[in-house]
This record gives sequence, structure tokens and C-alpha cells, in this order.
Amino acid sequence: MSFGISVRKQIQRNIVALVSLTVAVTSLGYNTWRNEVIEYDRQRESADGVGSCSGSQGPVDNPGRQSVGIRRYFDDNVGIGMG
Repeated sequence: MSFGISVRKQIQRNIVALVSLTVAVTSLGYNTWRNEVIEYDRQRESADGVGSCSGSQGPVDNPGRQSVGIRRYFDDNVGIGMG
């Protein structure tokens, strides 16, 4: 019982589609992971009080946390009134 075209020949003919499918699935996995990490960080920041309207940007001895509020402000306002 012959099926005509061998598996090797089919892979050679469809290599671009297989590479595209691999890239798409990998990208989907990476973006899903990244979105989960970002959501986790936002929830943690919200629980810590960073980014709230209390006027405090976090402890003075931890300048890394202060930049989170600044980065979030500029990320949310990209393209508004610029250039």
C-alpha cells in the first residue's frame, strides 16, 4: 500500500509552513508567559501600595520601586501629546 509522497518529501515541500508554525506557537507561549508575569507583578505592586494615590512612591531606601510608578505612568501615556 503506497501513499505516494514520502514523509521526507512532504517536510521538504512544507518547511516554510513548519517553521512559521513553530515561530507562531513559540511566540504565543512566550507572550502568554510574559503577560502572566506582568499581571503577577502588577498585583503584587497593588498589594504593596505602589502606584496608589496615597502620594508615596515607595520607600526612599529602594529607588528601584520608585521607578516602577514612573515607568507605569509613561507606558500608559505613550503617544498622548508627543511629537
